[in-house]
Amino acid sequence: NMELSRPVAHLVTTALNNASRMLALVGQVLDLNRLDAGKLPLRIAHYDIADLLRNIAERFKTWASQQSQTITVVNCDEPFLLWFDLDQFDKCVSNLLSNAIKYSGDNSHIHIQLSNENNEVTIIVRDNGTGISEQAKDKIFERFYQDKTSENMATPGTGIGLALVHEIMIMHHGNARLIDNKGPGCWFVLNLKTGNEHFAPEQIIEPIAFEKSQKNIAFAPYLQIEGDTANSEISTTDSKNDIDITTLLIVDDNIELLNFISLRLSASYKILQASNGLEGYTLACEALPDLIISDVSMPIMTGLELVEKLKLNRTTQTIPVILLTAKATKREVVEGFSVGADDYLTKPFDTSELIMRVNAQINVRKMVRERLVVDPADSDDDELRKGFAKKVRGFINQELVEPTFNVEKLAASLFMSRDTLIRKCKRECGQTPLNLIIQARMEKADLLLRKQTMSISEVAYACGFESLAYFSKSYKKHRGVSPSDV
Repeated sequence: NMELSRPVAHLVTTALNNASRMLALVGQVLDLNRLDAGKLPLRIAHYDIADLLRNIAERFKTWASQQSQTITVVNCDEPFLLWFDLDQFDKCVSNLLSNAIKYSGDNSHIHIQLSNENNEVTIIVRDNGTGISEQAKDKIFERFYQDKTSENMATPGTGIGLALVHEIMIMHHGNARLIDNKGPGCWFVLNLKTGNEHFAPEQIIEPIAFEKSQKNIAFAPYLQIEGDTANSEISTTDSKNDIDITTLLIVDDNIELLNFISLRLSASYKILQASNGLEGYTLACEALPDLIISDVSMPIMTGLELVEKLKLNRTTQTIPVILLTAKATKREVVEGFSVGADDYLTKPFDTSELIMRVNAQINVRKMVRERLVVDPADSDDDELRKGFAKKVRGFINQELVEPTFNVEKLAASLFMSRDTLIRKCKRECGQTPLNLIIQARMEKADLLLRKQTMSISEVAYACGFESLAYFSKSYKKHRGVSPSDV
């Protein structure tokens, strides 16, 4: 808690900034070496490129404002799904934006623009600064090339960043180029193809939220920063639980790391945040997330204590927990698993690996859907249901494991309009088709809960829900008790 004097604080800040620059440079050199050795594999998935560009711009705005520069994001208001490696493409855009801030001069204007024409997506990073010398324009993407304009700077360029951008874009079957616009400033352009046919199957690691391309919510930027750490308005429990989307709770006392992890996962999941174990436990009991990622070393309540408390609570004991730790000692890992952690990841970690581990934990529980489709046992159709009513119930039982199954899809399966289906169901079944679907899901939930062979999360997924919280709320609404009581 000791306050540093201004001169000492300045020295510490300078040291930290230089260390950060050195770490970034080492990372770029390692990436180039891995490229040369063919050991920089792409992890291609379906992401919202517009959301990524907005997030990158937001990260750099503080630095730009220190030089009276503005950053504007163009055509990024609506979600736009694209296949790319999130970490590598983030490096490309961040590098271009960093260069624009460093070299365009004070009071300049920087624009990041997204466009899509003829099955090709274009990202432009442009500024109205001093521009690049004529002799440099043909060499700008060469390794270790430095323009003379860099020589007079306190932190000159290394000639690595743009070379890395160029090679990463080639790996994406796209390109990076400098447009000679004959005017002030620089226009850097990145081009990517739409679709994923140009990538090898082993490069694709599609996140769970984009498994079904028809999901309305797949591309929604569901970053909801809950809790005091974000200084944002906290939603009520009802509003949080009224959206059936897979939800993650991130618990970490390091606000920067907390936000970093949240941003990386927010394209695929709804995100809740907490700054210590006690906050995380309270939020977990209230919001019932589908997975929890927690740091181990935290004030008030550690990650190990959080896991232990969660696993002793009947309501939260089946929620999977991934622990993050800076200490990779065997003793700590064993201690984490002994209190009930489901997975462990050592810091610093590759965010792509974290995404894969999160997907794996969610996927293994959703595999219950495949088992039920292959072996649709326990269907409670009976001989009393004849004709149309029996056919409707048969279609519902066959498809209810699918979260996207709804009245419209039921009508399409029966080759009739939605209105016709509603009228016929009311006349011959005495209920609306929506109520029949809900009733079937609740009856399936009753059966599986009584069997006690699945966790509550697995029962939720088996009944066509994406969120444990939404399933619990729906079940209690229709049955009067929570699933954990059953």
